[in-house]
Amino acid sequence: QGPDMTRPQLPTLSAMRYDGPFPLARAGIIRARSFADGTTDTGGARADFTPPPTPIREDFESATPGVPPPQAVTQEDDKLTRYQARVTREQSSSGRQSLKFTDGPGQSLPFTPHVYDRCRYTDGIARGRFSILLSDSASCYYQWREYSRNYVTGPAVTILPQGRLVHQGRHLAHLPLDQWIEFQLSCHLGDQSNGTFELRVDFPGNSQPLLFKNLEHSIAFQSLNWFGFVSKA
Repeated sequence: QGPDMTRPQLPTLSAMRYDGPFPLARAGIIRARSFADGTTDTGGARADFTPPPTPIREDFESATPGVPPPQAVTQEDDKLTRYQARVTREQSSSGRQSLKFTDGPGQSLPFTPHVYDRCRYTDGIARGRFSILLSDSASCYYQWREYSRNYVTGPAVTILPQGRLVHQGRHLAHLPLDQWIEFQLSCHLGDQSNGTFELRVDFPGNSQPLLFKNLEHSIAFQSLNWFGFVSKA
């Protein structure tokens, strides 16, 4: 039986030229004698290929109601324990469960309760998506950070009471209360980072998603290694 000519033949040590695709199932190293016609590479040309990073997904469906989010870090006031972030079955955007923030006055820190996760994304386009349901008194922000000696703030959105969506003091929109709202943020990382991000907001009854382009963040932000929700009611 002859070779299958419908599939490209992968390069071999003696092959003179190969211009087909490299089907890679996992990270690996490609070596070749040369990457250009008429040249000689006595050391062996080399290209490193890595797969895209694994997305972080959390829908709280596997968590026991009444516990903190199992895949994230939760910071709360040690004395006023009624102010907390806990998995609940009271509401859900999809499935049966969600994460509920309960906040109030008198805490020692203005940013508790808050929930965050660590990651490491250094180049390409970073995208984040979440759904949130707001009460009339909800006050919170969602933020990306890059930690070095201190932290650099990346894309962020702030929600004030009565569903007021703002960014760096600029009013963007009034959001509906007591219904689920979907947020999507995206920005370039690494050498392509330009100090701006895009925000898309959608909710039932809206004729088309709200789209905000070129929202500013710190120009020093180039990699994403922290993202979190902070309640500040």
